[in-house]
Amino acid sequence: MSAEPIVSVIGWLRDRTDLTGWIASAAFAVTLTLVFTPPVLRHLPTRKDRQRAIRIVRRWTVVAGGFTLLVFILFAVPFIQPSPVPEVALESPTATSPLATSGSPTSLPSATPTVQIAALPPSDGTCPSPHDARDEERVSLEVYWWCIGPAITSDGQWDDSQFQLKVRLGITANPRGDTDVKIGTATPSTLRVLIPYATDAGWSPPPLTVAAGDKPECVYIDGVAYWAIPPNVNGDAQLGPEGTYNFASHWDPSDWGHPDGVLSPGEYVGDTSHADHPTTPDQRGRTSSDLVFTLPITAYAGLYGIALFDTASTTNAGNWTLLAVCTQVDGCMNEQNRQDPALF
Repeated sequence: MSAEPIVSVIGWLRDRTDLTGWIASAAFAVTLTLVFTPPVLRHLPTRKDRQRAIRIVRRWTVVAGGFTLLVFILFAVPFIQPSPVPEVALESPTATSPLATSGSPTSLPSATPTVQIAALPPSDGTCPSPHDARDEERVSLEVYWWCIGPAITSDGQWDDSQFQLKVRLGITANPRGDTDVKIGTATPSTLRVLIPYATDAGWSPPPLTVAAGDKPECVYIDGVAYWAIPPNVNGDAQLGPEGTYNFASHWDPSDWGHPDGVLSPGEYVGDTSHADHPTTPDQRGRTSSDLVFTLPITAYAGLYGIALFDTASTTNAGNWTLLAVCTQVDGCMNEQNRQDPALF
């Protein structure tokens, strides 16, 4: 058992106590015990009274002794210092601190993503501005649970340039709205992660996602340029070097009664279910609102949030409509809703 809590309590007492008073009180208590006990015992009339007095004196002697010991400790503790506990700073990953490329990926980012403003690209019209309908509040978007995991290359090795973001989403169409909301992930996906725009950002999703044909699109939102990254397609997990699979999307609106991937006013998908302890994937709550995104490792620190667009079935982002954004600045993914990957 560590002595640090005891040391802390004694230090608190010492800082708030006049030690001179402690010493005087202890000495006075011991003196009273030693000087007055023998005469009192001699004047007691019976043996029974003397035995009773001895018991009382013993109790007071224990109290006085403990009091004296406390004073001694108050003097001794300043010379006994606990070993300092090193502070561990949580730093966002950079290009110089990638994932491990062999063995277990021990260098995955540990801090919650924070907001950074990306540099604007050249104004050559390559990044359109979708129509912004957030003020209409047609739909609400939230992240119930999230976690991160390693990306894997096509040859089954850890990918030190990418990581995976897994989220369990909740989407609710406004009961007072008058329009339906599409929540499909078929190309082009309505759901996307927004990361800072960068001309050298690489995106290396698993093979089934590549084959589906969806890709990141550059968009202006609030005057800032972001890459809008689509999710991995369902079941696109990869086998890693340790014989285990990484994350896979399980998006299935039909599990919530919406086989067409459309929410009418008041309808929703998603709940807060998860397992209470690490278990197999088929026991981790209702997984049909789970999405996995493959993202460049350098984008982690500047992750802006998760957006829902009406993509109008076109890859031209200039014709999209931004319906909702769950932003990091508002705590979309935080330490309270971060969950162990084996629980959801």
